[in-house]
This record gives sequence, structure tokens and C-alpha cells, in this order.
Amino acid sequence: MSATGGIAQFVPAPPSLLIARVLISSPQILNASAVPITIVPAPGPGKLLIPITALFSYRFGTIVYAGGGNEMVTWAADFPLFLNTPFVSPGILGSAASYAQALWPIQQNDLGVGPYVNESLVFGTTVAQVNGDGELLLELAYSIFET
Repeated sequence: MSATGGIAQFVPAPPSLLIARVLISSPQILNASAVPITIVPAPGPGKLLIPITALFSYRFGTIVYAGGGNEMVTWAADFPLFLNTPFVSPGILGSAASYAQALWPIQQNDLGVGPYVNESLVFGTTVAQVNGDGELLLELAYSIFET
């Protein structure tokens, strides 16, 4: 807070921005509908991870993944139901070419923090993928808030 001409001004400080960078291998992708891949570990009691933006960079191998579905980043408590998923990539793994996709979080109304305090952020798929051999580089910008 500062005072200018007798008027108090509040200037909010931006939260600390952290970046997680995880390379997800083909065997992990093939199993991602059953076993989530931790992107950011749980922050500790009384803390909440807030995802800000994500970049999915798919590196095509030689075989296209089959299975369909979506790729998701969500809190561990939401896997595999994906009830309040902040990031959804619609079928990037079904591509026969390499490409990148930047995602902004889906707006969550009345999200509440209760279920997500001290929860990790994970990657998973809604449907089991078969065959494919590409890999996925996931970069996630996030902040940690005290609850």
C-alpha cells in the first residue's frame, strides 16, 4: 500500500510464477488413462496449486496413437473423473505430425479449494491410447497459494 495525495493505493503483488517441464514417454502415454503422470507434486498442507497456462508439444514418432479421447491436466483428486479439469487438449495424440498447442485454463465456477488443498497436478487421458510411439513435452505455468 502507498499513499499518494492522501489517497491509499493498493497494488497487488503478482503471485510467484513457477514452471514445470515434463517429458511424457510413449509407455507413460499408453498407460495414462489408468496411471496419472505427476506434473507438479503436492505442495504441502494448507497450500493449493493454481495452474495458469499449459503448453503441449507433441513429438510424433512413427506410429499414430489410436484410442481417441482427450489429454488432461488436473488435480490428483479428480483423476480419472476429470470433474474440474483446468486443461483439456482435444486429441493432440491422434495427430500424424508434430505440433504444439498452448492452452489457457477452463474457467471454473464455484470450484472451491477444499478437495484440492495439498493435491498434485497430474496428466492423464480420458481413453486408453493404443499403439503410438510419440512423446509429449508438457510445460505448465502455475502458482502456489496459501489457503
